[in-house]
Amino acid sequence: MLGFGVANTSQAFERGWYGGLGLGASSMNITSADWDDGSLSAGSADDADFGAKAYAGFRFNKHVWLDISYLLLGNTTFEGQSSGPLPALWATGPVRGDTSAEGMSVAVVGAWPLRDRVAPLIKAGLFMWDTTVIRDPTISGRQRVNNDGIDFIYGLGVEVSVFRNWNMRAEWERTSVDMANAGGFDIDFISLSVIYEFK
Repeated sequence: MLGFGVANTSQAFERGWYGGLGLGASSMNITSADWDDGSLSAGSADDADFGAKAYAGFRFNKHVWLDISYLLLGNTTFEGQSSGPLPALWATGPVRGDTSAEGMSVAVVGAWPLRDRVAPLIKAGLFMWDTTVIRDPTISGRQRVNNDGIDFIYGLGVEVSVFRNWNMRAEWERTSVDMANAGGFDIDFISLSVIYEFK
């Protein structure tokens, strides 16, 4: 009778490997003013999009984990009207711009499990990013500018043990990227992930 009800003694957040997939919403602090070369008479920017992530990680113990992630941080778009006098970049007439950002992050996670079921967490690390900016039309036709670099990434979240080896994690993450050789664009990513623990 002493063993009744203890067939599965495995606990969440134990030492070992895990993998996850997540979906969410991303937003960038980009506005129509960032697209203006002095020739725009009107314009509007959409700074939000869907995002996704895939990651693998290792728990050294219940409190220190390592996340290695690949993040797709969505697109932003711009539509405007240009008068196009030289030395303007945009051609005369309706114009459009698009940006995209993605990359790989490596982050240390600090967690505080509560009764082995719920773990609030913080994370910090490096994000190796790639960005693309497209302007169409410019005075020289369709323009595409690619950038890459490394910046910090950090975030907050909570992970919950749902069933046996399956967990769910809700997170907010922030990083910064360059766009068309201009820096200082912050990206916020809020996601919900499903995680499987290999144990």
